[in-house]
Amino acid sequence: MVPSVILDPEIWWRKLGRVSSSNTTMQWRLRECQLSLVNAGWSASNRRFSAEALSLRPYLSADSFLSSKVFETDYIALQQPRVSLEGAAFDFSSEPRIHARSASLSGGLLEIQRDKRMPEQIGQYKPLPTHQLARLGFDLRIDTLSNSNGHVEYTEIGEKSGKAGTVSFDQLEATMTGIRSREIGSLDSLRLRARARFLDTANIVLRFRQSYSDSLAGFVLTAAIAPFDLRALNPVTEPLAATRIRRGLLDSLYMRVVARDYLSRGEMQCFYRELNVDLGNPDRKFTSFLASPVNLIADLFVIRRNNRTHPGLIFYPRNRERSIFNYWVKLTLSGVLTSTGARSNCKYEREYARQLEQLKLPPIE
Repeated sequence: MVPSVILDPEIWWRKLGRVSSSNTTMQWRLRECQLSLVNAGWSASNRRFSAEALSLRPYLSADSFLSSKVFETDYIALQQPRVSLEGAAFDFSSEPRIHARSASLSGGLLEIQRDKRMPEQIGQYKPLPTHQLARLGFDLRIDTLSNSNGHVEYTEIGEKSGKAGTVSFDQLEATMTGIRSREIGSLDSLRLRARARFLDTANIVLRFRQSYSDSLAGFVLTAAIAPFDLRALNPVTEPLAATRIRRGLLDSLYMRVVARDYLSRGEMQCFYRELNVDLGNPDRKFTSFLASPVNLIADLFVIRRNNRTHPGLIFYPRNRERSIFNYWVKLTLSGVLTSTGARSNCKYEREYARQLEQLKLPPIE
């Protein structure tokens, strides 16, 4: 087939849905970005779709895009070298329908940037994944989605420092099952299993399970991180939290959380030693002569230098106007705070009981 650029997927599918095609390029010019598929092919007999490259690229650079916004928002760019769908079925005639027995991605790069100096937009509820899928305007069903050798970078510009901190996940291997937006059974669940290299320093493993039938959008999240030198976190903590880790070794971290749309509760086993943290301004700019004594007091009496036995309680009332990734980060931080002694387990328990009563929610088992 002669290479072509087809802007309307309905036209493309009407012509090629019942035959085989190859070497087709498709582009969709969206409001703020362009979505492209390069060298796409479809085998009608095998019901297999593939593309050599998928890209989602905003028209503006990251700096220009973020500075053009009135509120805090995400700049998202995706480069995916290889995409394939097996056992696929498409229909664009009425309500769009995209079904696949399996979908696989390989070697992708996902970049996300956010400027925390911008004001937050209020009044926009962000559903958790299963409820978000139910809101899709088309019929999506993928039994298994797998990703290999992926790379994810999240960069945030600090609200006070104006400096950028970046968290990266390399060698990302992930499998998600049970993706659907229609014809959902009472026992269906969305599941995710993932492992990656965190900050090119430590291995991290994550498991996520969320029932489609739970009206409170409840999910279970477990995560484990292998030992690493905590000073590797400084490129993130210094620009974003004005905090430098002078010394510290993580021996192990494991957490299990049951979370709902409104709040979460769980436990973290974060065992470490020789932790020494500077809570002042790492660059010593705009600091007074009290900065060093304050850091010393915080180090001695607030932050637990060693933790080999004390589990930390995880409790976080969700901001329902923020994404699930924000939720994951905040509930994880709550466990870190109790594990290091910066927050009290008893205080979290009292707040948890108060929130249950105030919101008229059943307890988390």
